[in-house]
Amino acid sequence: MHTSATTRFVLLGDISTDVLVHSSTPLQHASDNPSQIEFLPGGSAANQASCLAGFNCEVHLVGAVGTDWMGVAHERALIASGVTVHLRKVGHLRTGCTAVLVDETGERTMFPDRGANSALLPTDVPESLLRAGSHLHVSGYSLLNDSTRPAALAAIALARERRLPWSVDPASASLLVNVGPARFRDWVRDATLCFPNLDEGAVLTGKDDVAGITSELGQDYGVLVLKLGRDGACVVSNGETIEAPPSPVGPAGIVDTTGAGDAFCAAFLATWVRSDSLSAALKEASAAAARAVTHVGAREANATWHKMLTAAPNGLPVRLTRSSTAV
Repeated sequence: MHTSATTRFVLLGDISTDVLVHSSTPLQHASDNPSQIEFLPGGSAANQASCLAGFNCEVHLVGAVGTDWMGVAHERALIASGVTVHLRKVGHLRTGCTAVLVDETGERTMFPDRGANSALLPTDVPESLLRAGSHLHVSGYSLLNDSTRPAALAAIALARERRLPWSVDPASASLLVNVGPARFRDWVRDATLCFPNLDEGAVLTGKDDVAGITSELGQDYGVLVLKLGRDGACVVSNGETIEAPPSPVGPAGIVDTTGAGDAFCAAFLATWVRSDSLSAALKEASAAAARAVTHVGAREANATWHKMLTAAPNGLPVRLTRSSTAV
């Protein structure tokens, strides 16, 4: 159960450069599409860590990057945002990169190349971090990938052993199908909190309605937080359901949904830990998601990120090769 003594968040998961292609018109297959292209910081765990730091939380991020220029850029930008990083640096793989295609409605489709993220090992998780007062949060991508699952399961096992609160975001409906929903549920059945969206909840339960999903998954976790996108969210805990409509989006409307779920998750955790109120956490999380969809990219890049890209060798923000050594 939740304890107000929780003061430290330890996140485990991906760090990625998002090559974001934002189309201003309906996509024309096999033809030209006017677009805006940007290189932005991303990766689910990195997004959540940065957002948590914005709530003045103590945040530690465990992950892996390449020894290339982008790995340096991510490390420095995260530190500048207030995150303490614990990074495995991999010489034979480049830092993770995700192509993100955003259509004219703001909906995104992602094409991830996990790169160095896939090299995270159980020994990369500093056991000293998972001590009294810590909350572990695991990005589902780490569990859904065969090579990083041992690291994620080792961190979860340590949290269980030390009776620490921990949470998980299932991350991807398509990847849940690939690994098998029953296996995933077995890995995380006793999580303090779980943050699936509607598609992920449907895969995990075989149900296609909110009531069916929450009825089944609500038995697995201390707190189930079901994200419903444009329809808001609901929380199930101890047999009680709290529903919330989406927060109003600014005048510009929905620009890009990338990272909205990450912002929601981080804001919920930060508020819940401080207030011990699920209603307050749900309200703050919905507001954070509404803010996230009003700008391009998973999170707004800070000055350090922009400075690093400007100083990149040969003016290139990323070297587009599958693997590299230091740039």
